[in-house]
Amino acid sequence: MLYKFPNSHVEIHPHDYSVVIKSNGNTTVIKENESGVFINNKVIAGTGRKIIIPDFSKYKYPLIMKTLYNEIMFSIIDGVPYARLYDYKTGKKPFTYYRDDAYVGLFLQAIGRTDLIAKFIENINVMYDYNHLKECEPDNLGQILYLQSLITNKNSKLIHNIIVEAHHRADSNQCLTGLTDGGNMANYQTNWLIFGLEHLGLHKEAEKWNKNCQSGGYANLMYFIEKPTEKQQHISVREIDTLFVDTSATYTNITNKPFPYIDMDRSHFYMNKGQEYAKPVLTQIIYPISWGDGTRPHIWHAVSLFMYFKDLK
Repeated sequence: MLYKFPNSHVEIHPHDYSVVIKSNGNTTVIKENESGVFINNKVIAGTGRKIIIPDFSKYKYPLIMKTLYNEIMFSIIDGVPYARLYDYKTGKKPFTYYRDDAYVGLFLQAIGRTDLIAKFIENINVMYDYNHLKECEPDNLGQILYLQSLITNKNSKLIHNIIVEAHHRADSNQCLTGLTDGGNMANYQTNWLIFGLEHLGLHKEAEKWNKNCQSGGYANLMYFIEKPTEKQQHISVREIDTLFVDTSATYTNITNKPFPYIDMDRSHFYMNKGQEYAKPVLTQIIYPISWGDGTRPHIWHAVSLFMYFKDLK
């Protein structure tokens, strides 16, 4: 143990990459910048290696993006992206979802740091995560293909097996079949497959699949296949308060719907298409910003928010 702070009160300032600790009448500031980690302006030995910390200054809301960046990075431990990190303090075994992993991949690709989860991706050797009622959810197929596209040492056998499996699960319209989150989501599932194939450069294989499968309420979650338009209609059909602080809740406090990342991705999808969408209301930065499934933070929600603010004009 390098330092000890008895009877302490801690304030986290993620947008400033700093922590303020008040202990027994003393105030200690721990801060990280590109030159190292400092305690009261004195560098901690062994932390002086030069690193790059993004400031997102070219975007409209850099402080929010820095906070979300901190939140997402905090949930990537030893190269593994954990979906609901704070749940695990109750003794639950940490685990990941391929779906959440793929969204984290989108975030890391956007900031140029896919290397952080490269080893984790290399170690994936099965095509389903079986995390939802042990279901073989077909959207996993495209998500794994996309993750494979992010690394140099690709698993060619796994890629081949996924393509074979996809054709086994296709209907006569070249749409995937099976359940995702307990529902028929063929459009979402098949477009994830196409997205993964295209990112692997397998364009001829991607062309075999139907982009316009009809079933599924998740069809409007894939904002990342829509290039952001300059015409963004900032007219709220409804508002999503992304700073709801009741940590026991699984609902947004205005839309009264569970799983806020679903609402956020739908908003992003329609924003990118230049249509009316429900925009988040951010009145202050409370850390962590994201929540979902009864915990804070939630990595999918944090990524959804980050990617939304990245595309916001």
